[in-house]
Amino acid sequence: MPVFRPTEFLQPDDPNEATQKLRSEGKRAHIIAGGTGFYELARRGYIPEVNSVVSIMRLGLDYINEQENEVAIGATTTLQKLLESGIGDRPGIEAVGDALREIRPVQIRNVATIGGEVCISVPVVDLPTALLACEAHVKILGADGEYCMNLDEFYIDAFLTKLRYGEIVKQVDIRKGRGNGTSSHSAFVKLGRTAYDFNLVNCAVMLNCDPKSKKVDSIRAYLGGIKRAPLRAAVFERKIVGKVPDQEVIFEAARNSFSKSNFLPSVHGSSEYKREVLPIVLRDCIMKAFERTLADQSVRT
Repeated sequence: MPVFRPTEFLQPDDPNEATQKLRSEGKRAHIIAGGTGFYELARRGYIPEVNSVVSIMRLGLDYINEQENEVAIGATTTLQKLLESGIGDRPGIEAVGDALREIRPVQIRNVATIGGEVCISVPVVDLPTALLACEAHVKILGADGEYCMNLDEFYIDAFLTKLRYGEIVKQVDIRKGRGNGTSSHSAFVKLGRTAYDFNLVNCAVMLNCDPKSKKVDSIRAYLGGIKRAPLRAAVFERKIVGKVPDQEVIFEAARNSFSKSNFLPSVHGSSEYKREVLPIVLRDCIMKAFERTLADQSVRT
């Protein structure tokens, strides 16, 4: 296995110093925040070429700013701080709270950061799937200043995002619930070997239902663990719209959408196994969001 032996550790206070170092070193430099994902990469020999480790923990990116229409979360905000903020209990953002509670043990949440969860880009992490369903976008700091990118444009492949050398994810923005006359709620469900394990399959949905008919007006469904990057289940979504969600509807839509799909196998779950359990995960996730919708509507009436 390649040996990981960096010779330089930097903790800049100035974002420009951090981006300049990352840009000049290219693949020989690597960002570190909480370090949980970084540790896994280094332990498995995935970053042997790294010479300089650049910490972003002193750049003032530990914050949660709740605004009228969205929540702005600094990249070095820990998952536990985010969970304790209660943001994940807001209507439409419940999937984020669900996902945070599935990240265990608490010692990991105390150290891991939202920026690290977004940027590591591996199939087994949970939070990106929930953020995608909630239409999150990232604010990126680079040589030419800041710019925003929708999270569904951010991922390319496992370990590969659209971040360029010298760029840092500065902030994650999550849109709050819409006020368009429909009831918007989200949910996240994960299947793993144990409560403390990485996922085999996970799912997050954003559900908009008509208050009177209970039929689905729109749905955003993202799946993790089945491909090398999170997958939007667009074909499945189209088969759900216009219907009242129940087990039969969801199972039929899942069978028609994924019966011939090849999924990413792992030592704990073959492609065939994941294909068999996916309808159950989808059912549990959609019904969780739907029940939140019904409960919300009953309170309003």
